Amino acid sequence: MTTKNPVSMIDVARLAGVSTTTVSHVLNNTRFVSEETREKVNAAIRQLNYVPNASARTLKTGKTHKIQFIISDVDNSFFTSLIDTIENELAGKGYQLLLANTHENWERERKHLQSVSRSTVDGLILSTAQTDWKVLQKFLPSDIPIILIDRQPKDCSVDSVSISTYKAVYRAIIRLHQAGHTKIGLIGARENLSTSIERDEAYKDAVSDLHLEPYIAPSDSLRNSSPSRYQMLVQQGCTAILIANERMTEDIVHYQYKNPEELKKGISLVGFADSGEPYWLLERMIIQPTDEMGRYAAGRLLQMIADEDLPPIEKTLEAQYVEEK
Repeated sequence: MTTKNPVSMIDVARLAGVSTTTVSHVLNNTRFVSEETREKVNAAIRQLNYVPNASARTLKTGKTHKIQFIISDVDNSFFTSLIDTIENELAGKGYQLLLANTHENWERERKHLQSVSRSTVDGLILSTAQTDWKVLQKFLPSDIPIILIDRQPKDCSVDSVSISTYKAVYRAIIRLHQAGHTKIGLIGARENLSTSIERDEAYKDAVSDLHLEPYIAPSDSLRNSSPSRYQMLVQQGCTAILIANERMTEDIVHYQYKNPEELKKGISLVGFADSGEPYWLLERMIIQPTDEMGRYAAGRLLQMIADEDLPPIEKTLEAQYVEEK
């Protein structure tokens, strides 16, 4: 019995009328190939149903063309938007995105980090649940490029991209006060994270400058239930509340609409959303440039894969406070 020989790169090259080297460059995105030539190669691949041998390609190029993204909370729409943007950016360059969700649990994150190496992926994007850089550093793989996204432990020495929300939060409190609110509450996100610390500081600075009393429902209060913390602030007389991240914003908006009596109280809310949201949940929002962050993280990591001697860059983007007119 005879078996049919599998389609090879040589077969693709012959049909496309190019060299096997050109086919390799198209498959691996390792060198510029004109759009006309690239289309000829892709047409030949489709016609022959050619499937590249991933193992052989890894051995030959030293690249897996896979990127690991370790996410702290996939249930947060902020991170799902990041995943979508990053995956699209990497797919256009021939890379596959692998996902791991830690549920804000450091032990899970540590185990994922210990399984990451050059033999499994070419690079790592990390949204860490760890707040201590000295601890995190011990578990980061040393043989692949790494970029921290969103969270940035103090004194970290690897590439990072984050979003500053200080100005947006400060402006939100000022605008609420200008609208007549004198009791403005804060539903804080997880303590000790760099993002939470900055938002807490902006809120406290703003209410201090306005000579107002702070009303804060911290993340560890009332079993971390966002609606319960909202109710706690309402009971304290707050007429306006700033909600410090996307997931809690969605939770409280849904709670209000499931309980119509809450809407009748007329509590003014300022929530968080990302740039990929098709609509705003509230009239007052802090919009984070999630798409820009995702594109930057993917592009920067690919630069580091191409040149691992690049010095680390700390990139900071700015959130915007917006009001629906």
